[in-house]
Amino acid sequence: MVPPSSAAPLDARRIRAALAGHATGADVRVHEELASTSDCVRELGFAGHPHGAVVFAESQTAGRGRRENRWNAEPRDDLLFSILLRPDVGLEKFSRLATLAALGLSRGVEVAGAFAPQIKWPNDLLLGGKKFCGILAEMFTSPAGPFLVLGVGMNVNRIAFPPDLRG
Repeated sequence: MVPPSSAAPLDARRIRAALAGHATGADVRVHEELASTSDCVRELGFAGHPHGAVVFAESQTAGRGRRENRWNAEPRDDLLFSILLRPDVGLEKFSRLATLAALGLSRGVEVAGAFAPQIKWPNDLLLGGKKFCGILAEMFTSPAGPFLVLGVGMNVNRIAFPPDLRG
């Protein structure tokens, strides 16, 4: 097991303040550990929570990507979050949101760190040909209407990787 990162913990109040005035972030929740941020947001969606709720976790025990691939995450090594989206567009356009998220995340990384990520369609970001970010979009229907859970896992502080991911 790798020792936890020395990175500062996430602060829901500071995140809310940074997102003030945006369509997302009025409801920000930060957990020390969750099985999956996407599972938590899916529950919020079925409970009728509005567009823009965001759930972060310092670590996940059952994070997942496409085809049920696992996303391993030690405490504070990765940026792990999911967003509840209830876009005011037709259902046929929901599938485009993962690609738009990849573009937005890529631009954000580029601006913040002077890196030039590549987008591996439809839902991965690469640096130097290696995946450092995965995006998973899942659509659901509920009595409150259709919604999308957009989950993101991004390596930001990781130094060591499990043996099957090294290299």
